[in-house]
Amino acid sequence: MDYILKLWVLIRRSIDMITDCWPYKAAAAGLSTLICFLFGGSEIILLIVMVFVCLDTLTKWVAITKRYLIDQGIQPTTTALLCGFFYAWKPGYLSSTALKQCWGEKIFTYGTLIVFAGMTGKLPEILIAGTQLNKAIAGGIYAYIAMTELFSILENFQDMGNKKVAQLKQYFCTIVSKITGTSFSVTISNKEDKKNS
Repeated sequence: MDYILKLWVLIRRSIDMITDCWPYKAAAAGLSTLICFLFGGSEIILLIVMVFVCLDTLTKWVAITKRYLIDQGIQPTTTALLCGFFYAWKPGYLSSTALKQCWGEKIFTYGTLIVFAGMTGKLPEILIAGTQLNKAIAGGIYAYIAMTELFSILENFQDMGNKKVAQLKQYFCTIVSKITGTSFSVTISNKEDKKNS
């Protein structure tokens, strides 16, 4: 029974991760699908996803290390961040349990989406003007994952104290609101607060 509950929590968090800021992600996925349809290259978008996953992990570690250094009364310089990373492996900061949970959620969510994207290539070919639509759909799925990681990276920069992220968010909100004709806003909040609520 405990495994079923853990699986349910994992599925719920995966759905939350994917549906967070969905208009931006859907717009990027649609644009990516169009670009992949016209020019090909869904594999390049998958490479971008892998780079974004690495950047997300790195920026999260830096944000947590910076918080640890500030809590210890140490000025977070570049050298202190590099050295502080090793000292920040404490409960409440960096921990292998939190790392396993985060990576487990990402592997489950992104693995499912990547398998689905791969399956679109195995479906009967849908040709429009001599171009295979299936690969374009896979590119859209990869772009959706990349946008999920991009927003996670933005959250990490905001956790590091970067005030420019709020301006970037507002810029995105303005564009989506003008395109859709509705009022849309997004709040990038601390991931730890989301998990604790």
